[in-house]
Amino acid sequence: EATYFLGRLYYTVNRFEEAQQAFESAIRLDSRYIKAFDNLGLTFDGLGLSEKAVEAFQKAIELSEQMKIDSKWPYLNLGEVLLKQNLYSESIKYFQQAVALDPNWAKAHTCLGKALLREGKKEEAKSRFLTAVRLDPGSSDAHYQLGQLYRREGNVQDAERELKIFQELKQKS
Repeated sequence: EATYFLGRLYYTVNRFEEAQQAFESAIRLDSRYIKAFDNLGLTFDGLGLSEKAVEAFQKAIELSEQMKIDSKWPYLNLGEVLLKQNLYSESIKYFQQAVALDPNWAKAHTCLGKALLREGKKEEAKSRFLTAVRLDPGSSDAHYQLGQLYRREGNVQDAERELKIFQELKQKS
């Protein structure tokens, strides 16, 4: 655990090379350490090594399935990396799995909404953003995404409301 938390500390302050070393060390100590693989994926993403990030997230998912542990973060993190690569259909599958593991997780609904929107599925995306806002009214990202979607639809009043909420939440944080 100490090596893992050292990696988290390095990752938090954007010292990705040291974070990579710490997570790899934790994995050498426990080859089934799901959180270490997941965070190694985040670290590779921070280093701009998308392929290695995907591999690490997939390993975390594989381990969680083998060990029958409901670990939602690797699905969400893999979905986000794939979304950045414009692999929308692939990302949607992983975001859907994250939602299935935790239907009350606003962040997963927001991410799924982003991917759906990029695939042109506006109504499905809107439903996800509305769900995220209902689950977590303090989610600035969900309000922002919903506001942008309303703006694209020409729904100025709702767009302004959501973007105002977004601004207020950002000022508080």
